[in-house]
Amino acid sequence: MIETKVLVPSMGSSFVARPRLEALGERLLDVPLALVTGGGGFGKSTVLCAWGQRLRKRAHIAWLSLDPQDASLTALVEAVALALRRAVPDLGESVKQLLETGGAGPDAFVAPLINELYAFTEDRNEEIALFLDDVQFVASDEVCLAFLSGFVRAIPPRVHLVLASRRELAFSPVAKLRASGRLLEVDEGDLRFRDDEAVALVDDVEAAHALVERTEGWAMAVQLTAELVPSHENDVKNALPESREALFEFLAEEVVAHQPASLRRDLYALAIPPIIDEPTANELLAQIDPPAKRGIGATTLETIAARGLYLARIDRETWRFHQIFREFLLTRFHREDPERERSLRKRYATMLRRQGRKLEALGQLIDAGEYLEIVEYAQEALITIRFSDRYRQVLYLLAQVPEAIKRERPMLYRLYAMALQRSGAAFEADEQLKICFDAAMAIEDYATACKAQLELGMYADHFRFQGHGDFSRSLEHFAIALEIAQRPELAGRPLYRKLAYWLTGMAHAARFEYDEALRHLTVAEGLERRSERHSNLILVDVALVHGWRGDWRRALEYAELAEELFRTGAGSLHLGHALAVQVRAHLFLREDLSRAGQLSQAAFDAFRTAQQDEELAGAHCLIGMCALAQTPPDIEAALAAAADAQRRLDALPNPVVRFDVLMLRAEAAIVAGRDEDARRILAEADVAATANGDRLQRAVCALTRGIADLAAGREAEARSRFEQARRAFRELQDRFRELVAELAFAACCIRGEDVEPRGIETLLARLESEHLSYVAATTPRSTAHLLAWCLERGFEVGRAERILGPHVGGHAEAIAEMAADEGITPESRIAAIRILARVAPLVQRPLFARLTRDRDRVVAGVAEAVVGMLPASGAPPLSVAVAGTLRVELGGERFDERDGRWTRKKAVELLRLLVIGGGTVAKSAAMEALWPETAGNAETSLRVTLHALRRALQPEGDGPGDYVEYDGSVLRLRRDTFAPSDVALAEHALKRGQYYAARGEQEAARAELERVAALLEDAPGEDGAPEWMRPHVRRWREWLGEALRARSALERKAGDRDAAMAAIEAALAVDPLDEESLCIALDLFLERNETERGRNLFLAYKQRLAHELSLTPGADVLERYSKILVRRAGPARGMLTSRELEILRLVARGKANKEIAGALGIGLGTVGSSLTKIMRKLKVESRAAAVAMTAGLLDDER
Repeated sequence: MIETKVLVPSMGSSFVARPRLEALGERLLDVPLALVTGGGGFGKSTVLCAWGQRLRKRAHIAWLSLDPQDASLTALVEAVALALRRAVPDLGESVKQLLETGGAGPDAFVAPLINELYAFTEDRNEEIALFLDDVQFVASDEVCLAFLSGFVRAIPPRVHLVLASRRELAFSPVAKLRASGRLLEVDEGDLRFRDDEAVALVDDVEAAHALVERTEGWAMAVQLTAELVPSHENDVKNALPESREALFEFLAEEVVAHQPASLRRDLYALAIPPIIDEPTANELLAQIDPPAKRGIGATTLETIAARGLYLARIDRETWRFHQIFREFLLTRFHREDPERERSLRKRYATMLRRQGRKLEALGQLIDAGEYLEIVEYAQEALITIRFSDRYRQVLYLLAQVPEAIKRERPMLYRLYAMALQRSGAAFEADEQLKICFDAAMAIEDYATACKAQLELGMYADHFRFQGHGDFSRSLEHFAIALEIAQRPELAGRPLYRKLAYWLTGMAHAARFEYDEALRHLTVAEGLERRSERHSNLILVDVALVHGWRGDWRRALEYAELAEELFRTGAGSLHLGHALAVQVRAHLFLREDLSRAGQLSQAAFDAFRTAQQDEELAGAHCLIGMCALAQTPPDIEAALAAAADAQRRLDALPNPVVRFDVLMLRAEAAIVAGRDEDARRILAEADVAATANGDRLQRAVCALTRGIADLAAGREAEARSRFEQARRAFRELQDRFRELVAELAFAACCIRGEDVEPRGIETLLARLESEHLSYVAATTPRSTAHLLAWCLERGFEVGRAERILGPHVGGHAEAIAEMAADEGITPESRIAAIRILARVAPLVQRPLFARLTRDRDRVVAGVAEAVVGMLPASGAPPLSVAVAGTLRVELGGERFDERDGRWTRKKAVELLRLLVIGGGTVAKSAAMEALWPETAGNAETSLRVTLHALRRALQPEGDGPGDYVEYDGSVLRLRRDTFAPSDVALAEHALKRGQYYAARGEQEAARAELERVAALLEDAPGEDGAPEWMRPHVRRWREWLGEALRARSALERKAGDRDAAMAAIEAALAVDPLDEESLCIALDLFLERNETERGRNLFLAYKQRLAHELSLTPGADVLERYSKILVRRAGPARGMLTSRELEILRLVARGKANKEIAGALGIGLGTVGSSLTKIMRKLKVESRAAAVAMTAGLLDDER
């Protein structure tokens, strides 16, 4: 019922007007902060309500009633955003996005919220007053207080914060605001009733004086006593006890005692929920009495409110007792009728549970002292918690459970430990698990005892992060768990044996004891395969262990099996882990990198769906690794992924993922040619690996340092690093990385002409016998060096061809040289020809043709055979441009879609469809695209259109022609005749441009980016394209926007702001609603000091965004716009005189004209005329607007 927290409470029939306090509300819009402090029952909420009513025509009123469950950063921010969104629907979206992504600190939430408020209030020249009631509930939380402090420090001029608290609030910058006169304070002394205010309650001056004197002006006591005065003949002294401590209870007792017995019972029942609606009231009132009639709840609530019993209506459907009065009712209820209280609390807990409010349900069950179902309730509450900072609420609730109950139900210790662990209290969690184990063993609850030992092992020495290390403590705990799991009492519960074998196996694997690990994991795997429900990560971890050993092909098989099992209902978390291991396997195998990229995004989406913030950092890393594995590498995307991962690690540290982030950044620096950055990051990674005690991480660091040295031309250092790495990996039994290091080391030896043929022979033999030939794909450059060396010397030619040949990638030049070298053996030349025919057949066609005339007849024969297997090259190549008007180049001939040879318009669209589809389109897809309304009956139309297309390409031809094939189910453009299209060239040029830009090769980058713009400049808008083509058009325009943004960044870096602005304006012309382009444009306007243009651009963007997409600007846009607004106020410095600025300073402090005149020693008329001049100069219409416009010019921070 969080929505009810943001509703302004109604004043109620018992409201007493207090003009003295209400008038203070007039000053609210002149100060950034107001504090109302006083004990419970002093009328703080009433004062805030009165202020809100007074200001509602001059400001947007946002209200939030806080409670103990808001004492966490995410809960507080979520509630504040909801309050603002209720007052102004456009507000709070940026914070909502941050909450969804998770992992943000107080400052990260303050900035977007302030930017939104600043932009809204300045654009509309409107005020916002944010009221937070009962702030004492969150003030004890340091992080919540840091959020409030940051909010006040940065609060925009037209936003005003009002805080009400039972205790004094002292946080930065309260003292500074107080000293400058810009803080409105109402304390307990101000809140006390005075004689003239009490008269309205007792209608007698003397009685009012006695009432105030006896109650010391305590608002609630004054009002309750007034209820009693008539029954005591206005004798206030005789009506009240002498002890002030007993005053409230006496008053409340007297008031409640005067109510009918049935109403008293209803009061007690309805005090249980903090907020009451009619269904809740019906449920509670029907518990003991006969079943309630429909509407009895609403009638009872109306009756209580009418009697002035401190029940306030929140909205049409919900009510709330005054907190002090509710506490009294609950205390009396517990004392008078504890059994009924227990029964009603349990009933209310069941109701909350049905509604999904599991944490509140647990609290009610504990308050009721009902512990029979508490374990189930606590487990459900833990599962539903989204943010880690909210586990403290579970800790608070479970801490109230008596120790005797926990001893009877040891699982409660375990649940308490889980909440401690998730809130960051690892040591305390460990202690609770030990107590859990002892308690469980004492009552022979072996299942709980086993779980306690498993979790003790999981959390010992960070074992759960799946790194490598000693983990002897974890093994000890798992051994105890395994012993318990094998007890006869658990014979019918194989789950515990499965878990114990699984984790024991993983502990051995983390210690590089793979044989022992697989022995235990095989048992666990067998039990898992026999399970009906697959809810453990056993198969995923088996996959991981095979990968750690270097067998990534087998790892992929296990991970795919795990995915298949998890898709039957195990949940998104398990699916995410299975997909993540597949990504790693594909990255090592290098056989399907596009699949790796798709899987990395799918893994991220799965973890996000499962709300697993802890796993998202690792998923970001995988996305970054896939970006670097592209051709060419996407360096910027990799670095962005690393930054996203680091942001999550700041909130949820994980030493293993932190090392992965460092390695990702290092590899990106290596690819970008930034040697100094790479060396610095790798040094940091080595320190982290040492701190983690992870020998595998240190070995990976050594290997990557070798790669960095090699890229920088430090051949000797690289060779030494590779030697160090291969020895380390051999010791750690990581065969894959050992052979990677061995291959790189061998290539260094070859280049240094220091080769041991025996070592090369051993390397090739291992790659073949251990089925790890895919290692060669990881280092194509070294692979090509080694293969060329073997061919040149006629060494192990057949084996080298089989193992290394398929993996030379884009480094085939040396192999081509071997094929053409008549000085080496025919066997080597023939092997080189076969390798080239496999990896680059069309590129090497001219070489093959030349070799058909080679003097060696065997070589010539092989070359001739290869040429014979290549597609015929008789037809001139077909080149098609599809982004705008379809244009065809066929040999030397050029024509477009307007040429007379096109006898059917659909033939143009069919060619466009084939080109965009990569040369292949299914018949059904073609008919659906070209004849969507009659796709099922378009077979004849397709054949006629195909004939028209063939004749358009070859007017003099007959039959199928040389370009388009059709087998009845699929249409194809012949690969050997089909040149890359304009959009394919544009995509490749964009990737190359981004790659060159990341490497700092500006001229090469500029040339590629200009090529993208030239190729896509005629791309149509989506509205002008056929339905089937619109997704493709959208993608082309996105590429064009990316290229123009990259071009803008390039020119900006070069110092040419005009060219940068021209490029970004072109990007906005392509997509006026692109947020990234808009941010760049706003940055450039700031740099060029063109704030008015920046403001106009933002306002146009905001209006169009709302009109076309019903969205509001994001946090990044608002941040830049806020800077523009602040800069825009700068010219006011030259407009205003020093005297005018001094007057504005005093206005900003809330001073009236008379006070300003007295402070400056000038006439009252002078103050008025000066303010008129100021507002005329600044082109504003109010004093508040003038202060806002010049906020940055005043000496004191606002």
